[in-house]
Amino acid sequence: MDDEAEAGYLILLPLLYSSLASGKKEAKEFGLTSTKSYSHETDSVGVQPVAQSSLAWLNYTSPVSALSPPMDSRLVKISTVTSPGDHAGHLLQSIKFNPTIGTILSAEHMDITFNCSIDVPKSLVNQDFPLITLWKNGKEILDVGSHYYQFDDNELTTMKAAFSIPNAQHSDKGSYSCKLTIENEEIESDPILVLLEGLPHFIKQPQGLNVTRNEPFNLTCHAVGPPEPVEIRWHWNSNQIPKKTDISPSVLSMPGLNEAAVFHCEAHNKKGLATSSEARIYIKELPSPPMKVHVLSARAHTVLLSWVPGFDGYSPFSSCSVLVKEVDAPSNTSSMTFNTSVPPHEYLIQSLSAMNDYNISVSCMNEVGWSSLSPWITASTTEGAPSGPPLNVTISINESSSSVIVKWMKPPASQMNGKLQSYRISHIWQTSERSKNHSFSASKDTKVIHIPIVTTNVTCIVQVAAVTNGGVGPFSDPVAMFIPSNGLISVAPSTTLESRNTDSLTIVLGFICGVVIIGLILYISVIIRKKITEEIKFGYAFSRQETELAVNYRVKKSYGRRTVELTWEFGSVMEGSLSDPDGTTQKVAVKTMKYLKLFVFKKYSGAFKNIDDRTML
Repeated sequence: MDDEAEAGYLILLPLLYSSLASGKKEAKEFGLTSTKSYSHETDSVGVQPVAQSSLAWLNYTSPVSALSPPMDSRLVKISTVTSPGDHAGHLLQSIKFNPTIGTILSAEHMDITFNCSIDVPKSLVNQDFPLITLWKNGKEILDVGSHYYQFDDNELTTMKAAFSIPNAQHSDKGSYSCKLTIENEEIESDPILVLLEGLPHFIKQPQGLNVTRNEPFNLTCHAVGPPEPVEIRWHWNSNQIPKKTDISPSVLSMPGLNEAAVFHCEAHNKKGLATSSEARIYIKELPSPPMKVHVLSARAHTVLLSWVPGFDGYSPFSSCSVLVKEVDAPSNTSSMTFNTSVPPHEYLIQSLSAMNDYNISVSCMNEVGWSSLSPWITASTTEGAPSGPPLNVTISINESSSSVIVKWMKPPASQMNGKLQSYRISHIWQTSERSKNHSFSASKDTKVIHIPIVTTNVTCIVQVAAVTNGGVGPFSDPVAMFIPSNGLISVAPSTTLESRNTDSLTIVLGFICGVVIIGLILYISVIIRKKITEEIKFGYAFSRQETELAVNYRVKKSYGRRTVELTWEFGSVMEGSLSDPDGTTQKVAVKTMKYLKLFVFKKYSGAFKNIDDRTML
């Protein structure tokens, strides 16, 4: 071999298949060997009990060999091209997988091996060249044992992939193919059909059924090889049905059964027989009665019921019926019946009377018919609000007491739904412009009430409702009466209230009273203001033209004393301030007294002898 040929390498896994050596020189273990092969072959297949190999990818590209091997007859060599792109396109169109084994026939539980190979121009191969992948029935197989080999030549790189299926099962049968993607172009090999010989394999087994008594039905059994043919034999309650042997698939037609039975089929071929699963056939019958009927909740007019369904008789439940009867009802009284679909197995019984006891039972139906009744239980409804208002509500006016008299009658016992606790009275005083609502309660024994008249020229509207521990019942229809200011009584003929104008005299009187009150307020304010002014400012105490002295004072401290020598009162002395024209002030004592007493005081008081009368007040 020349130097360039010796530069090629063969990288080999520990496990080699004999088909990989066909037409090529033997590779030395753990060595590097140049490989030249120009023959074209059909990839071989081996069937042998070997363990699954681990994945290995060994890729080596040798330098271009000086030798020029002959081209594969399926590769078209382009001697003249217009561009590198056109050249690559022609090469891709000419690349194909080598012919495959075609069909593999093996026994079950054996190891199956097969391979695919393809020759690729070296110009298209690089370090990141993809692997050959295995596909089955249109899906890529990832969990199969595989080995990959690459052989380089002067112009071609031969790629091989060997795949192994250990302990082949029936599920491993099918059509396989190899694929390689080159420059986004997918190349696929011819299919490899794997067939496994062994015991028949069931595609469809007989299924259990619930059938109507004496009604016909069919069972189907379908098994396949290889090897073919597959013969089907039927068994009824472990006994073979005579003269019933068919080539698969087989249909067993039964005219009907009167009791439950078990069927199965046997599939026979040259390798032996296989037995299907059992198909149990049950006869539909009446269901069992419901169990554990109990009350989930109870209110004044409703009871929520729940139960556990009994045996369905091999036919699903379609509906249930709830029977309800009053405990104290006469024996000839028919029960109330309420039908409901199931599931869920519960029902809300409505339209019951408050504070009453009821007997309840349940029955359910399937395709065949109704079950018997469940054991009867007793349920009690609770107290509720009255369902009707008090009767005969009337109103009138008592002029002597200036009140509206309201009378009524107790609601019917059938509408009380409990024990009467009290009454609720609502009264509305309404004018054309506004209305005012009031309400209060009255004891259960009350039948008449007096509502004080708070104003006139209004319409009084009254309603009454009964009250139990269950709540407040509906109010009676409104009863209305107009209350005039002249003492006349006007009763509204219906619940539609007439609007009346406010008396103009009331408006005039109100206006006059308002004016009088405002005048009094103004008068009092003037008096108070005048008094305050006199207290805080005397004014110009010295009223002569030649002076502008003024004394301002407020009652702060009183120095007045009553001495033993004085027999009369000279007034009080208060602290004040004397304002000079130049703006300065000085503190002074101010004594106030009547003018006559002033001269008496001046005459007999030595302290004021030298005071000018003009400075005295």
